Amino acid sequence: MNELIVLGLDTCLHDTLNVTFKLNISSLDVQPSRKKVFTTIQVECDYKLYSVTVHNKTIPCAKVFNPAILEKNSKTWFKLSPVERFELEDPEGILTTVPKHYATNMERLESFSITWTRVKSLPNELFREGLKTLSLPRNQLKTLNGIEKAVDLSNLDVSSNMLTELPKTFGQLHSLTTLNISGNAIRELPENFGSLSQLRMLDCSCNRLSSLPDSIENLLELTSLDVCNNQLIALPETIGNLPKVEDLRARGNQLQSLPHRFERLSRLSSLILRKNKFEEVPPQLSNISSLQSLNMRENSIHSFPKAIPSLKTLILDLNQLTDISNGILGCSNVQMLSLENNQIMLIPRGILELRSLRLLYLSGNDIEEVPEFIEDFDHLRHLSLRNTKIRRLPAAIVRMDNLRLLDIDDCKELEDRYLMKELRDNGIAGLKAYLTENGSAPGDV
Repeated sequence: MNELIVLGLDTCLHDTLNVTFKLNISSLDVQPSRKKVFTTIQVECDYKLYSVTVHNKTIPCAKVFNPAILEKNSKTWFKLSPVERFELEDPEGILTTVPKHYATNMERLESFSITWTRVKSLPNELFREGLKTLSLPRNQLKTLNGIEKAVDLSNLDVSSNMLTELPKTFGQLHSLTTLNISGNAIRELPENFGSLSQLRMLDCSCNRLSSLPDSIENLLELTSLDVCNNQLIALPETIGNLPKVEDLRARGNQLQSLPHRFERLSRLSSLILRKNKFEEVPPQLSNISSLQSLNMRENSIHSFPKAIPSLKTLILDLNQLTDISNGILGCSNVQMLSLENNQIMLIPRGILELRSLRLLYLSGNDIEEVPEFIEDFDHLRHLSLRNTKIRRLPAAIVRMDNLRLLDIDDCKELEDRYLMKELRDNGIAGLKAYLTENGSAPGDV
C-alpha cells in the first residue's frame, strides 16, 4: 500500500531531502515510456548497427565507439548512410569538432548524440530540416551558431558544456518541446525566448542568470521549469501567466519574495525554493489550491503567516522558526512535515489537527518534552527527535500502533541511556517492550 508520494524532489544536485528514512514510497507516479523493440542487425568492435521499432515503424540506428573509423572516405559510411539515429562515443578524445561529412553522409538523420567528448563546435550542415533530437551533454561546446536552421528540432540537451550565451536567433526554434541548457555559464536568455511557444520542459539550472526575460509568459505549454543554482534576485511578474506549470524549482538563488501574480499558477503542484533569502513563507502560496509539495529548506524563515491547506509535503528545515505556528497547523492535509534544525522548543497540542500526518521530523530543535498526547497521532509512522533536549519518553509511545521508526540518537539529555541502546538493538518493538516494563522513569546507569 502506498503510504505517501513525496513530490518535488530537487534533482539539480541530487537533492533527495538529505534526511534518512524520510521517504516511504512503494511506487512513484512516472510517465510511461513508449514501448520499444530492439533488434540487433550487426555488431563490430568499433560500431553497432541496430533497429528500433516504435509504433510499428522500424528506425535504423547506429552507435560508434571509435570515431577513427569515420574518416571522410571510409567504407563504413556505406553502412551508416541509412541511419536515422546516431550516437557517438569518443573515449580517446580524438574529436574537437564534428566534421561536416558526418551530417552529409547521413541524409535521413533525425537524432544525433555525443557525450563526454572534447568537441567544441558543430558543423552548420548538421542544423537542417528533419533533425528532431540533439543530445550533446558534457562536451566542450562554446557556440550553437546556426542552430536556428534546425526548424524541426524538438529535443535539445546541451547541458554541462562551455556556453556563455545562446544565439539571438534561438527563438526561431518553434518546434522545441524539451530544452536542457543546465551546467553552462549563460548570463541571460534572449528576449525572444518567449517565441519557443511549444516548450514544455525547460532546465536552465546551474548557470549565471540574474534574471529571466518577461517574454517567458509566452511559454504557454510549459509544465516544468528549473532555474536552480543561478543568481536570480527575483522572478518576473509575468511568470504568473503560465497556465500549465506544475513543477517549479528555484533552489540556490537570492530570492526574498515571489511576484504577486505567482498565485495565478493554478496547476502548480511542486515548488522548491530551498537555499534562498526568504524570511517568511510567501502568503500568496495559500491561494494555489493545486500545491502539494513545498520545500523551503535553508532560508531565514521565522514566520508562516497563512496556511496552505492543499499541501501534503512541507519541508522547512534549517530556518529560524521558534514554534510550530498556526500557519503550519492550518496545513490540514500535510502527510510529511519536516522542521529540523530550527529553534522550536515544544510540540503544541494543536499539531493533532494534522490528522493526515504520517512523517514528522523535529530533529535538531530545542524540544525538551514529548507530550503524552502524542499517542493520539493514529497514523504517525515516522517520528524523528534526533539531537533534541528530551529527557524522557512517555509511556504513550507504547500505544502508538502504527509507529515504525523513532529516531532519538544524539539526545544527550535522556535520563535513561538504555532507551537508545534498546532501540538500536531491538527496534521499535524492543523499545515499546522496555517502556512497558520500566515505564518512563529513568533506569539505573
